[in-house]
Amino acid sequence: MLGVRRWTELVIDREKWRGIVRQAKAHRGLQRQRKKKKKKKEEEEEEKKKKNKKKKKKKEEEEEKEEEEKKKKEEEKKEKEEEEEKKKKKKKKKKKKKKKKKKKKKKKKKKKKKKKTLQNSIGSHCHVQP
Repeated sequence: MLGVRRWTELVIDREKWRGIVRQAKAHRGLQRQRKKKKKKKEEEEEEKKKKNKKKKKKKEEEEEKEEEEKKKKEEEKKEKEEEEEKKKKKKKKKKKKKKKKKKKKKKKKKKKKKKKTLQNSIGSHCHVQP
């Protein structure tokens, strides 16, 4: 573009080479290329950012789902434990009721026995002849 010949010799002379570099930087065609590259790079960075945002959002959603599932499992576990506790309490109540019934029956039997023994003892003491 700039028509530089014998550039290997120009590289040795720093001042001349700097002048060529300045000209190259100022050249319109090169400026456009730089702008295009810069724009392309910016677009790529934006795409990366968008992808990262999507990934981050997706990851957050997955984490939220996992948390919700954990909460559900914990709630279910608590409910199960509560149900088991209720069942145990019911069983205990039933056992207590059964024990009370048995005690009542025993008491009644004892009373009947006492009555019979009392009647028998009274009957044997009283010599009532027919």
